[in-house]
Amino acid sequence: MRSESLTILVAAAAICSCTFAQELPSRKVLTIDLAQTIAQEALAKCRADGYRVTVRVVDADNVVKVILRDDDAILNSVQLAQQKTSSAVLSPFLVGRGGASPTVGIPIRVDGQTIGAVGVSGSPGLDKDAVCANAALSKVADRLR
Repeated sequence: MRSESLTILVAAAAICSCTFAQELPSRKVLTIDLAQTIAQEALAKCRADGYRVTVRVVDADNVVKVILRDDDAILNSVQLAQQKTSSAVLSPFLVGRGGASPTVGIPIRVDGQTIGAVGVSGSPGLDKDAVCANAALSKVADRLR
């Protein structure tokens, strides 16, 4: 009798845990491989354009996945790349509150969900930094689905 009760209890626990697991939200994540590819592609584009930059890629929680500082990139570019990625990740929370513009850093999105951001700094203008970041995202667009 005791083993039958234990079997029923274990079966009920398994059914409950499966039900709860199905209700958990799923979230897309930025893998380290993809983050490295994005950083390398952004750096390659800026180098091709003659700029020595810092590239920073973060995940959706604004935690660093990759940071590349090119030879001769100005020291200040590290801090500016950090500000850009923070701005891009946090901008949905700051819009309407006097917060940073999302155009300062480039969000990485999959199905409308921000999974990270890429910040490039060190070229002679924000628009040129953004070109490098967007070129990198274009190169991996097929992997962002």
